[in-house]
Amino acid sequence: MQSDATQEKARLSVAEHHEFGEWVEAVSSSDQDSPGWLADDQQTSLGTDYRSEMEERKTA
Repeated sequence: MQSDATQEKARLSVAEHHEFGEWVEAVSSSDQDSPGWLADDQQTSLGTDYRSEMEERKTA
């Protein structure tokens, strides 16, 4: 069975959304006073900014 190109894109999209969910969970479940919270927040911010830029390039 051949792999459809759209199927591969869908798998990548699901994986990216899963990763985003993990970032959000890490930030949400951390105490904002803990030193790890800021690092998790920054990772989430950088990751979402990167994903947004990639999506904008795909649609342009």
